[in-house]
Amino acid sequence: MRTRRRILATMAAAALALLAAAPATGATGGDWITADRALVNRLGGVTVSGQVSCAGTYAQLMDGQLQYLDENEQWATIPTPTETQLVDIFVNADNYTVSQPAGRRLMIQVEHGSSRMTPCFAQYQFDPNGTPWSEISNVQCDGVTPCRWETDRYAYDRLALGPLFDYSPDGKFRTGNLTVDVSAYGSMVAVYDTATQTWEYYGVPQTPDIYTQQIVKATTYR
Repeated sequence: MRTRRRILATMAAAALALLAAAPATGATGGDWITADRALVNRLGGVTVSGQVSCAGTYAQLMDGQLQYLDENEQWATIPTPTETQLVDIFVNADNYTVSQPAGRRLMIQVEHGSSRMTPCFAQYQFDPNGTPWSEISNVQCDGVTPCRWETDRYAYDRLALGPLFDYSPDGKFRTGNLTVDVSAYGSMVAVYDTATQTWEYYGVPQTPDIYTQQIVKATTYR
């Protein structure tokens, strides 16, 4: 069985490989993402969180219709999971732009690009120390309950350092309404076999883009 460190390294490598700059066009096939919380600290930094679901991708997998790129860069179909196998699906959820008017002629804006994948569908709950999802790892998010995402970067220790804040070169964010554009592209399907205690990983770059633009009311971080 691979170690947790190896699992995280695999996810990070996949995250960098699957991240793309093409704009997303909307939730498709049951996959969706939202932004529902923003915090501003006393230095004017902002951190964002929300919900994400890859129930549509899981449905494709169970229907035997989900393809991935194999080690030879050829398209192949992911085997339908058996009764002894549990599925986790990961995306780069925290790709976003936050904007806030700071006056008639000035707009404060910051972009955040994810570098670590987080769950968007999870049947098997593991608890990698220091990651954003370790605090909610006891809650399954298998399509009925959505997964949570938040501002993150690879190797950032969320549990030790608290939320990760972004800072804009244009000025300081303040409490009040923020416009948040979030997109995710591509996914990693991880299949855990409970009988053999082994993992199989599949990069799925053709997963439909999921996108949202929302007005989120930022509150003060304490």
